[in-house]
Amino acid sequence: MSKLIQGILPALCTPFDDHLSLVVDHVPPLVRALIDARTNGFFVCGGTGE
Repeated sequence: MSKLIQGILPALCTPFDDHLSLVVDHVPPLVRALIDARTNGFFVCGGTGE
């Protein structure tokens, strides 16, 4: 039996600097803010129109 995924599952934005390099240090605060906002999970490798 499959389980239905429900709730708020935001796509994670990828933090880039002005030179389009990944800023890894910005990921944990982003995830923490979404956890604190009581989201139900994350849509990883999704599209946010970046």
